[in-house]
Amino acid sequence: MQIIFLSRLYNPHIGGVETHVAKLSQALRKKGHTITVITSQHDPGLPLYETISNVKIVRIPHHLLDSKFKLWFWMLEHIGLFKTADLIHAHDVFWWFLPLKFLILKPIFTTFHGWEGRFPPTHRAILWRKLAELLSCGHICVGEFITHWYHTKASVIIYGATDQKPLGPNKGQGILVLGRLDPDNDLDIIIGALKTIQKHRRNLKITFVGDGPLAAKAGKVGTVHGFQSDISKYLEHNNLVITSSYLSMLDAMATGRRVFSVYSNPLKKDYLRLHPASNRFTAHSDPDSLAQALNLYLRDPSPDSVKITSAKRWASKQTWSHLADTYLKLWHLKMDT
Repeated sequence: MQIIFLSRLYNPHIGGVETHVAKLSQALRKKGHTITVITSQHDPGLPLYETISNVKIVRIPHHLLDSKFKLWFWMLEHIGLFKTADLIHAHDVFWWFLPLKFLILKPIFTTFHGWEGRFPPTHRAILWRKLAELLSCGHICVGEFITHWYHTKASVIIYGATDQKPLGPNKGQGILVLGRLDPDNDLDIIIGALKTIQKHRRNLKITFVGDGPLAAKAGKVGTVHGFQSDISKYLEHNNLVITSSYLSMLDAMATGRRVFSVYSNPLKKDYLRLHPASNRFTAHSDPDSLAQALNLYLRDPSPDSVKITSAKRWASKQTWSHLADTYLKLWHLKMDT
């Protein structure tokens, strides 16, 4: 099939949705499908057309991104791109396709990723998702929490995938923090806990892989490496990982690392609580409880060995090929009826 993905950001930009679309595209390519990704030219220096790893990329020019109407006009001008496709699948940005929805009779699907960072979700955000749900042939929710907080009836619920392989235990002790360094990721809870631990473990190595407005604050308790397209070497050198992102949690679990997560509101609590592997990691809502849990593990990791092994076994089954099959099953089910 010829498949078009719509995604606000894509390679070389680094992020969860970008990784999801890129890895999914590669898995579908291996199954014989042709993929085109329509995305934004988030950096004016990027080419408007290019091919990366046999995936065609078409970028909406940077100067058109400040207006819905400019973007919609671009979509109408490029209607020919969509006429040759067998299906269109939007990742969050279903509204991009609205001008074409009733002009070309192509099946349109949507994946809802995460949340907008505002709690509680705004009525506007809920309304846009309900509109996408109504006008899509089928839709995928990344996490069951979306059905609770956005009142969405999911065709399929997924939690991402990983291509990380099991790693042996690291001889040293270190803490790896994965994710964007901003308040939305509850970095204050994490930094508060790490400061408490450092009072008694001055030589403890702490590594942050991510970037954001709180990077300088993170740099006072550990080393900040910025966003990385490949986190394998950081997972290799740390046995303990703090992250609350589905993809990063999967990567850490698959390598046999102990995962700790944090939350600061009921939505984020459900994000973690409703995860199918919620009994294989621990979630904390304040610095003291996180610090206590980290210290217990650092003193003696052996009680967590069963949890780590179970998490690794579960994560190893969550492959990108399996996720591609999930998408294909939904597409065929809805298109054949």
